Amino acid sequence: MIFIVDTNRIMAGLIRDSTSREILLNPNFEFYTPDFLLTEIKNHKDLIMKKGGLSESKFNTIYELLIDRINVLPKSDIMKHLNEAKDIISDIDPDDITFIALALAIPNNGIWTEDKHFKKQNNIKIWSTKEILDLLNTIFK
Repeated sequence: MIFIVDTNRIMAGLIRDSTSREILLNPNFEFYTPDFLLTEIKNHKDLIMKKGGLSESKFNTIYELLIDRINVLPKSDIMKHLNEAKDIISDIDPDDITFIALALAIPNNGIWTEDKHFKKQNNIKIWSTKEILDLLNTIFK
């Protein structure tokens, strides 16, 4: 299955050995995210390291491990879907337009996030971590 992964799930996977990290490393899933996420993670690197009690070396190891599992798409690949994405979510949360545009740009099964505001729109399927775990337990076990 293919999911667009929101920043909060990647950050959770970086901070601790968690369900989010387990899902991100699961070979049954393929993940995509917009390229600005890499900058966002680098901008919050010190905070992530502090919250996770991570040395720089440990952070870098986990970062590389997770990023190797995630397909990072440049904004140019999703530009033609930005207006439609704005129509869908700009009144809800304009910061998430790029994630919606990415979901419109490639074949996928939805967006994995813990941001509840995504569920206020009905165009793109939204998956919580619990729903992904339920899916794993139903299909892949």
